[in-house]
Order: sequence, then structure tokens, then C-alpha cells
Amino acid sequence: MRLYKSSETQSPNPLIENYLSSDKTPALRSLSYIVFEELLLEDCSNIIPNFSFEATRKPNIYLPNNYTKLENLISTN
Repeated sequence: MRLYKSSETQSPNPLIENYLSSDKTPALRSLSYIVFEELLLEDCSNIIPNFSFEATRKPNIYLPNNYTKLENLISTN
């Protein structure tokens, strides 16, 4: 299994390039996706199994110039 994390510079997946020609394989930049390699469907009654994923990201916190720690923004009064 290969995980692609939505990079602006990620290359096309080599497994997909083997099936498509390299000039027809998209790099799918800015898109997170997973490529399964050697998934044996015989083990799953020849049916593609259902997969569930949860994608999260850390929030971007921008602090004013005079604050170096988040705790300094919280009022203690």
C-alpha cells in the first residue's frame, strides 16, 4: 500500500505507470490517495473490499508578532 499525501511535487505512481503509458499517467497533485499493490482479491471472494479512511490535518495557527506561545494569547483574568 502506498499513501500519497497531497504534495504539489508528487510524482505519478509507478504501478499505475506500468498499466498506462508514462505520458498518460496523472501525478494527481494536491490530492491524497492510496494505491494498493498485490491486493489478492481471491482472499475476498473476488470482490473489492470496502475500505474506510479518515483524513485530518493540523490547523494552521498564526500568532501575532508579539506572541511566541499560544498560552500568551489566553487571558488569565
